[in-house]
Amino acid sequence: DSLIDRKRNVRDGIHCGIAPCFGPFSMARTFIVACRHLAPAPPGGTVAFAGVRSGRPIAIPWKGPAIHRLVLWNIDLTLVDVARVSREAYAEAFRRVTGRPLVALPQLAGRSDSEIFFECAALNDVACGSAGSEHAGQGGQELLARYVYELGTAFAARRDLLTRNGRLLPGAREAAAATAALPGAAQSVVTGSIRANAAEKLAAFGLDGYFD
Repeated sequence: DSLIDRKRNVRDGIHCGIAPCFGPFSMARTFIVACRHLAPAPPGGTVAFAGVRSGRPIAIPWKGPAIHRLVLWNIDLTLVDVARVSREAYAEAFRRVTGRPLVALPQLAGRSDSEIFFECAALNDVACGSAGSEHAGQGGQELLARYVYELGTAFAARRDLLTRNGRLLPGAREAAAATAALPGAAQSVVTGSIRANAAEKLAAFGLDGYFD
């Protein structure tokens, strides 16, 4: 895959540039996607994105007004820093699913929650396959599904700690507000966090209103 993968939807006149960075066992760590119209697209037109793993376009219907700029933000260490709360939630979810304490924790930055689970399992001698294998094994997938549920529960239980033990990074709110004020702009997030936890992070610091 090239660093910049470009796809054009001729009918809707949309040009998308996607800049992924790859690492071991990694899904794309995409930080910003710039999207601009080559010609005005009708309301309800289709925006074409390039699938990061498959390279095949994924059609996403858009029912709102024409978008001339699409900005995607990373959450952790770009908008907020809630690493302490996240580590506590990881540890609790891991213990509930495996019955073992989380003694060794891998590098978290740039990894998805599923990656983190499988790497935690490997570091703590819990056999369930690896995120990089084609099939992590039925047992591993079942553990992962349970882990995702427990991770969401553990994180929600620490909702009040997000602002107490975490912080909004300098300039994050101002940047999101300025982007939201741009004509024809829409912004959302690309993150390795599970959906529920990503929403919790944004809501805790009053950022959720800026993102679709």
